[in-house]
Amino acid sequence: MCRAGHSGPPCNQNESLGVSLKNRITLWLRRNWDIALMGLLVVLTNTHLVGFGPGTATWAYAPGALATGRWPSILLHPFAHVTLYHLALDAGAFFLLYPLIAPRPASRLIRFAGCLLGSISLAACDPRISELGFCGLSGIGHGLMALVALGMAQRARELKNATWLAWGLLIGVCAKAAFEVIGGSAFLAGLHLGDVGTPNTCSHLGGIVGALTVALCVAAASKLRIATI
Repeated sequence: MCRAGHSGPPCNQNESLGVSLKNRITLWLRRNWDIALMGLLVVLTNTHLVGFGPGTATWAYAPGALATGRWPSILLHPFAHVTLYHLALDAGAFFLLYPLIAPRPASRLIRFAGCLLGSISLAACDPRISELGFCGLSGIGHGLMALVALGMAQRARELKNATWLAWGLLIGVCAKAAFEVIGGSAFLAGLHLGDVGTPNTCSHLGGIVGALTVALCVAAASKLRIATI
């Protein structure tokens, strides 16, 4: 209700702006509820970085997680991080790339699952995982980069002159991951401005392998669907 002598914007205008903002938020959540869920999981698993809540060890994955009753770590370990700097690097790259891999939540989650499975599978090849555990989004992030590059290559007609960039990104991220596994250390690790823990470089390659595998499966399923119509 407007007060007498009210000199600001009309009340109806304020109400309509409020309704419009609410509708936009609701629409965004309907189209991107998976991104909101990922953001919530990042917050919940990193409260220790601001002084409260369970530490990284609670969420970190280690072999035998099912046998020891720590099965939630299989799904939640990517979201937990060692330091705020580690979180900023991984989450920044993740939330930049994740919305680009597919237009719909279900499609994005399928690709996310492929990157997750690939990352955790090859991370288990690192003999230090039993001692150090495994957490962070970097393995999945490498997979997302590969998926974004593949998407750019597939849309070469729309993205003029981007084919070379797409294949350059794909080859570059694959070469980086392979170099890290062979060399046993993260690429340009000495240039970090903060603590990122002990990188599990096998997970980087695993994320890419998982991403390429799910991309092939999705492409094969799409062709099969078209062939049966």
